[in-house]
Amino acid sequence: MAENRSTARGKNGAEIDIMESPNYNDPFMTAKAYRNTSMHTVHTDGYGRQHKAKRSRFFRPDRNMYNEFNTYGVLWTETEYIFYINGKETWKTRFGVSQVPEYLWLSVEIAGEADSANPENTDNKFTWTGDIRNNPNYAMPADFIIDYVRVYQ
Repeated sequence: MAENRSTARGKNGAEIDIMESPNYNDPFMTAKAYRNTSMHTVHTDGYGRQHKAKRSRFFRPDRNMYNEFNTYGVLWTETEYIFYINGKETWKTRFGVSQVPEYLWLSVEIAGEADSANPENTDNKFTWTGDIRNNPNYAMPADFIIDYVRVYQ
């Protein structure tokens, strides 16, 4: 994530999502479509009207995402990002390649009320993010277990 994440403009910074699994438990997706899948995304130009993003297709790691460790990585060069899952190249893009320092941000998206919530999903259980206090009691606690993080320069 670039330090100026609200106004990051490609070369001046980007949000580089090495691993996202946004459709886990989404009631509008079939189990075959969302279970054990991950994607990579690059965001630029802040999060308002100017926001741009490019994402990979969904990938199914060779090990279960929910009860086994997998490795996710990105090789960031001056001209492209190359993404990996379990050491296998999965996607590369020249979109929004940052030319400024970035910092690591490890997070798990927690459902809750959000302005982009689906109106048919009145409890907002499956929105991307939001106020975690709006989750039903059975949704928490949630675990996000990371074995290690490595960074090379």
